[in-house]
Amino acid sequence: MSSLKLLVLNWVRGYIGRWGESPSYGEIAEAFGIGRSSVKRAIKRLVADGLLLQRPGHRGLALPQDRDNALRTLRALGFPIDEDIVQGHLPQAPGTNSTLLPPPALDYAAAGAAEIDGGGKGSAS
Repeated sequence: MSSLKLLVLNWVRGYIGRWGESPSYGEIAEAFGIGRSSVKRAIKRLVADGLLLQRPGHRGLALPQDRDNALRTLRALGFPIDEDIVQGHLPQAPGTNSTLLPPPALDYAAAGAAEIDGGGKGSAS
């Protein structure tokens, strides 16, 4: 890892730890006395290496371990995560023997269904 990447990573970690949010590229550039394009390249490499996470926005940097801790907490509380759904690993609902909910039931009579489908329209007079 190049020294600039390591410096930026450590500085971003410290900033997030102190302020609870991501620094801007301008703040990182000012801290090191370098241009924003150098900061962007370093951040891009850190994201590609999986050492930082990036989402759109002015302060879009996050630490992977924060994400992993949040996902573990949500899973422990029984919340399904998109990754779990895609992989088919849904948590079991408390007090049930199945992770699937029962199929939805219709709340109107079968006779009313014909009217909704258009069965009652256009009768000849």
